Amino acid sequence: MNTRIQVEHTVTEAMHLDLDLVKLMIDQGISERLYMPAHVPDMCQDTYDKLRLSESRHAIEGRVYAENPFRNFLPSPGLLQLVELDSGPSWLRIDSWISTGLTVTPLFDGLLCKVIVTGKTREEALSRFTQALNSCKIYGPPNNIDYLKAIAGSDEFRDGLYTTRFLDDFAYIPCTLTVILPGIECTVQDLSGRSVGLGIPRGGPMDALALSAGNRLVDNPIMTEGLEILIVPTIACELEFSSSTVVAITGKEVKAYVNNTLVAMWSRIIVPSGARLRLEIEAETETSHSGFRVYLSIRGGLPSIPAYLGSKSTSMGLGGYQVSLSSRYSDQYSHTCQGRSLLSGDQLSLGFCGPVESDKTRNESIDSILIPKYSSDWTIHVLPGPQDDEEFLSPAGQSAFYSTKWHVSTDSNRLGIRLSSSNNIQWARTSGGEGGSHPSNILDNGYASGTINLNGDTPVILGNDGPDMGGFLSVCTVASAEMWKLGQLQPGNTICFKRISWSCSKTIHKALGEWDRAVCLSLNGHRLPPKLRLPWDLDLTDDYETAILYEVGEDHERVIYRQAGDAAILVDFGLMKLDMNIRARIHAFQTVLHKQSPAGLRIICPCIRSVMCHYDPSLVSQSEFLSSLITIQESLPPSVENMEFPGRRITLPIVLDDPWNKEALERYMATMRRLAVYLPSNIEYLAKNNGLEPSEALRRLIQTDWVYRQSLLTIYPHE
Repeated sequence: MNTRIQVEHTVTEAMHLDLDLVKLMIDQGISERLYMPAHVPDMCQDTYDKLRLSESRHAIEGRVYAENPFRNFLPSPGLLQLVELDSGPSWLRIDSWISTGLTVTPLFDGLLCKVIVTGKTREEALSRFTQALNSCKIYGPPNNIDYLKAIAGSDEFRDGLYTTRFLDDFAYIPCTLTVILPGIECTVQDLSGRSVGLGIPRGGPMDALALSAGNRLVDNPIMTEGLEILIVPTIACELEFSSSTVVAITGKEVKAYVNNTLVAMWSRIIVPSGARLRLEIEAETETSHSGFRVYLSIRGGLPSIPAYLGSKSTSMGLGGYQVSLSSRYSDQYSHTCQGRSLLSGDQLSLGFCGPVESDKTRNESIDSILIPKYSSDWTIHVLPGPQDDEEFLSPAGQSAFYSTKWHVSTDSNRLGIRLSSSNNIQWARTSGGEGGSHPSNILDNGYASGTINLNGDTPVILGNDGPDMGGFLSVCTVASAEMWKLGQLQPGNTICFKRISWSCSKTIHKALGEWDRAVCLSLNGHRLPPKLRLPWDLDLTDDYETAILYEVGEDHERVIYRQAGDAAILVDFGLMKLDMNIRARIHAFQTVLHKQSPAGLRIICPCIRSVMCHYDPSLVSQSEFLSSLITIQESLPPSVENMEFPGRRITLPIVLDDPWNKEALERYMATMRRLAVYLPSNIEYLAKNNGLEPSEALRRLIQTDWVYRQSLLTIYPHE
């Protein structure tokens, strides 16, 4: 008996239906042990000779590995971000152990699955094999699926003219992009972003105009993902393309070279097979202080990066590219992560990325008048609110805020853009009451994207990766159609905020639409409209309304509807105090809001004494949405005493020092921060604060009456 199953037993079983070699091996072992007669049909060679002669079919097996064929089959451990294997057809068999979210370690064989097909002829089997590989989606670290498809599609293999040395000379050229130099930061972003809420950052490009123009240039769907790149003098970005690829470079003005040949931005560029694209900035030029981010659009996008929570965008450890951390953080394998910036050596698979015949009928670049203007002295249009009123800022403070020329701090990123000025914020109060000791503090409320948060006396513009709720007040909110400007704010630039009305924000949005249509006209060789309104040249009057859209009631019965940009309304209940009755009323409000789902409602963000209601301004006007919210609020019972809400009780075990907690801390220290007072152990943190040894702190903690009672409740929940 051979106790080791043949590696390709699946091909044999595919050739002969109802044949199970594993079962036969077990049966053989049993028969030999029990001295069963040798003439049992399953144990006779004649049975299998007849089986071989009675059936005629062809079978092909492909072994899918987590390895990189383009790098001499280098093992590629990492997180499998998406796994979809189609085993529906009767002619297809897939043997696999993998699933979405599983981590492939470097400690074992990298075999992910076996793909086996059958056909009446060799040609049919080959066709089905390619079809099966095309249907397999295994996204994450590099694998050899494209390599297998290339072999199956080669003339030598299809004609059966190969030998055992066939692969020695097999020319495999994948469609890939390899990062040679990533610049300061290089991330995958798509225009859709995420709309989950619940604290999940939206993500997406900081400058949506630049990425959308790039997609138009390479003839991608406008929402296609691209690369957002940040470079500075002496720190360049360099990428190598394994096959001929059509790209476009937009955003901040930089020097772009293809194999040392200067190429134009805001135009369609063909990067030849094996060529390198280099982006760099010359120090102290006329444009070095204007603009900040560069965007690279690639024909076909990045199909091997799966959407995560509705988007491919890289954001705060979510989505985008993933990699094993073992080679970068420790000598031993530890774990993998997603949602990080690209690094040197990263390789991304491309789709169909080369030039096409229709390119000859389109212009290579857009009209220069359509290229956005980046400044070092910006005016950004904002809508007052939610907390731009005399309850929080004095009248003089409100006026001063909008007349101040704010400077962009170096402590800025995709989460928030910090601003500074020699002027102090002029408050209308001395503290935040129950919200906190500083007048900028409030009880937690929701944030709109692009809101200008006051963190103490420091304004912070919340960016695409910023929080959606918190305990600081927000003076105003950037108009949606002006958000692209945030992506090009460079440290040292200045900003002046100009208040506009909701209707004026729609004017800017319409100008954006006109600009996008003009880009398409320009690329297709058509004349531009004679009276084209460009988003960066609009001269809008200082026309705005108060941040408070509607107010009713007094004290605990008060409800205030506050403007939060052009796509959200913050509904405040009662006074700035912690009150369970108010919280019950908010819960009732959000329950009815969810149930009725008024026109335009996107997501809601309920907090302690308020609800941020996000809506789609392309589907409903601010006044219409406000009317819906007022109607729902007025439909609630006047008292909460008789309100009932469904509830649930969740009992979790009390675990203070376990392997999973330690692993989580190690991961946090490897990817977030290594030093903090509470690191490397919660137990050590407690021990230091109480002047104890860690073992003594743990012993005293588990012997407390509270832990003892909770432990009993976990074991005897009904006692």
